[in-house]
Amino acid sequence: MSYCSNCGGRLNDQGLCPNCGGMSEATVKPKQKNDSEVVECLRETIFASPLKGVEKAARTRSASVWVTFGAAFIISSAAAAFTAVTTLPPAFFGAVYGENVATAVTRSRSAASDSMIAAFAGLLGYSVVLSLLSVLAVAMIAAVLFTRAEEKPSVTQALNISTFSLLPLTLCLLIANPLSLLSVSAALSLLLFAFSVSVVMFYFGVQKASVFKKSPFWLFLIAGFGVLILLQLCSFGLQTLLF
Repeated sequence: MSYCSNCGGRLNDQGLCPNCGGMSEATVKPKQKNDSEVVECLRETIFASPLKGVEKAARTRSASVWVTFGAAFIISSAAAAFTAVTTLPPAFFGAVYGENVATAVTRSRSAASDSMIAAFAGLLGYSVVLSLLSVLAVAMIAAVLFTRAEEKPSVTQALNISTFSLLPLTLCLLIANPLSLLSVSAALSLLLFAFSVSVVMFYFGVQKASVFKKSPFWLFLIAGFGVLILLQLCSFGLQTLLF
């Protein structure tokens, strides 16, 4: 039998006190939890640390987490591509991606024409498709690691880890291109730092969501390099198709 913490009276079957109207903690707590899982993950990241945020994402089964952060990454990639295409010199794209992409950038800045529209759409499409493939690639690494786990998380948890760990890259993509107008090397350094943080968050989240007999570190490295090579091949294929 439970008792009221206010007056000491007995609580009824609904957890209410007939004397003062107080409620048991079990009755109060569910009503106080109004924040979404997305907000809770962000709160943990901001007020505690990014590792606490990804740990929260790893332990929730709400699909709203991976839908929200996956969409945010793809949108930020498209926004970054738009900024880059309209501001960075074509020579930069030639050095990084090849002459075909540099030509497409030059064409997209020419006077309004069908070729300009096609080039611009191709560049944005390339960015969106590649960012979507990146999300899937990270999820693939998670799937490979979880094959070695004794206690496997749900598919939703795996997707939550994969997308939430991309949050540093999502934010830095929005900053890197404006920064590149001042210093390309500073923008690239920022993206490299964000990538490193995302890798640490991802690995930490994987370990929090499952139990491993042996450390999956080396498997993580092998799977990561394999996926990077696969993404490079996909990038080359997209350039061939779109440009």
